[in-house]
Amino acid sequence: MTIRRFFTSFALLGLLAGSCNAAVIARDATKTLSTPRGSVQAYSSNGVDRYTVPYAVPPVGTNRFQDPVDVGSFASSISLALSPRSCHAPRSLSLDASKLPPVCAQLDATGQVTGSEDCLYVTIYTPSTATPLSKLPVLTWVHGGSFMSGGTADLDPSAFAKSQNAVVVLVQYRLGALGWLKYDKYGFTGNYGLKDVILALEFIQSDIAAYGGDPSTVTLAGQSSGAEIVKSLLVTPSASNLFRRAIMHSAPLDYNDQTVKTANGVGAAFVDRFAQCRGWVCARSASLNSILKWQGELVQQAQLGNLSVPGIAMAEPLKTCIDGSLVTRDFRQAVQSGGQLENPSRELIFTTTKDEACLTIYQVFGLYFGAGPYPQTLDDPSVQGMLKMFYGSRAAAINQSGLWDASLLAGDDDAVRKQLVRLGTDFVWTCPNTISARSLSNAGKVFLAESVPFRMGIDPSSLTLDLRRFDIGVPFNGASTPPLCKDRVGHQDDLPLLFRIPSSSARLTFVQQTAQLELFTRWSAFMRNGDPNASGYAAWPLVGGEAGQEKVFVFGGADGKSKGAVQTAPRKDECAVYTFA
Repeated sequence: MTIRRFFTSFALLGLLAGSCNAAVIARDATKTLSTPRGSVQAYSSNGVDRYTVPYAVPPVGTNRFQDPVDVGSFASSISLALSPRSCHAPRSLSLDASKLPPVCAQLDATGQVTGSEDCLYVTIYTPSTATPLSKLPVLTWVHGGSFMSGGTADLDPSAFAKSQNAVVVLVQYRLGALGWLKYDKYGFTGNYGLKDVILALEFIQSDIAAYGGDPSTVTLAGQSSGAEIVKSLLVTPSASNLFRRAIMHSAPLDYNDQTVKTANGVGAAFVDRFAQCRGWVCARSASLNSILKWQGELVQQAQLGNLSVPGIAMAEPLKTCIDGSLVTRDFRQAVQSGGQLENPSRELIFTTTKDEACLTIYQVFGLYFGAGPYPQTLDDPSVQGMLKMFYGSRAAAINQSGLWDASLLAGDDDAVRKQLVRLGTDFVWTCPNTISARSLSNAGKVFLAESVPFRMGIDPSSLTLDLRRFDIGVPFNGASTPPLCKDRVGHQDDLPLLFRIPSSSARLTFVQQTAQLELFTRWSAFMRNGDPNASGYAAWPLVGGEAGQEKVFVFGGADGKSKGAVQTAPRKDECAVYTFA
């Protein structure tokens, strides 16, 4: 599907406020950069320049539930933002790109509406020494949040950009119903968020050289649902030439993209059941509060298993759809059938953390049992109900294997929760990532990794892989990390190694700093030449194509220095039980 691209003179909202006193006009800027779309003013600090610029027309009004439209010239937008009655335009205008963007509209943890529909911005971090001739490697990051939450303002990659002499671009895209609603009956085509990311990648191809980046060395990376977007773009023909390499942090690859039937079922529930709209106009003209209220009701019912839509992932009811025009294939099916990606020789890194499912299990048990007491065996009817709800027909093989039985942690009163953390991590993340990396290894260079807690005492001599596992991390939620997840590396705990994050702002320990430097060095090497091996660090081999012999690089070790090492198929038996849903 072609995304409409044309130059427009629409006034930008938010960052482009229509007032003479607004920051849309930069006068006497300390640093102003000339770009193909006009001049932009940076926020500069500690040797890094930051630019937040729009890549699309605000998707509001008649642009709601529509494909994104290229923003065009910054200058034309700025000129329309001026009020001719109250001020005079200076001879030269520049866009104030120094402020961070609002998050895309979403519900916060308390169910309150936060953010804005005017949110389609990229935030570019570049070394202050960069020039349009620098041709620095570019890391383009797609944030996670189950397709419904998240943003880029709390992610600060300045340290990476400065130390590795690289450009980092953080992309925002529409979330929830505004980004993913599909209902063919009323003309909702869906995949708006995916189209946003594609348009952002097109923006990077056309403009990033002005910021010092090399458009031919773009590495597309993302975490969680952001990594799922990366995965989908690997089988999207129109995105094939928009990036060179890819890194997927914690992609829940047990979840597939939706079929047209599933997406339309979710869309029907949203429009007919919750919104009770009778057509396009009703949904497009509804208030933002109403849309997010209906979305919240839909998500709640999905998580309770009450939507009765076949093929839905309860944690992600609104997401990418294999629509046959933009997304033509399912990544999982391509992997399972031995098929190829759009660019089969593209270098890839898959990464997971050791305890991905920890926070999910903590929340699910809180929902079911409050503060306790908790079941003591997997045979407990309530636990069996969970297994059937989450894993369907695969629950029988899980029970029969005995690999996650609570008796394996004899004397531990919390054995059931801990084993379900391990099961969830294996089935949603570790095993599907391992199988995917192995299956794609014959066509191109594929690496696998994991992060584990330093204190776990991994024996470096037993390690081997090009799949990456994080065995060391920094608690993403800081002091609010629940007791079950302390001293573990859970979902998102690898992010504070790559970004500075306010919720995890404590100073890094020596071990964490060492792991961070290794991550920086390896990711930078991969961005430059497609290989994460670097001088001074253990060899990281390709994942390999033989089942049960996959090489996984583990961040974190028992040598007291946290340098990574390689393991061979650390979850071999568990992954032999696993099958895609």
